Amino acid sequence: MGATTWCRNEDWIGAVVSDDFVMMNVRTSAYVSLNETAHAIWEALESPRTQSGIEETLLSLYEVTWEECAASVSAALATMETAGLVATATAAA
Repeated sequence: MGATTWCRNEDWIGAVVSDDFVMMNVRTSAYVSLNETAHAIWEALESPRTQSGIEETLLSLYEVTWEECAASVSAALATMETAGLVATATAAA
């Protein structure tokens, strides 16, 4: 079994407003504000990626340990999946 690939839910659009990244679902009109980590993950998911690919991107942006990064990415992906922002590629298919 290979690594899980994550992708964006394309029903969401976003923009920087002041210092926040705010997103709205074009189907439901729901909206959320992403913290810096979740925003970086969203940007990293411009094309589908594995969690380790996302972590590599974030490690190049922030001075954190791999363990801190992996924990933060795992938690953020779980929250983003629950909110419907992202899905695994197999779930999205």
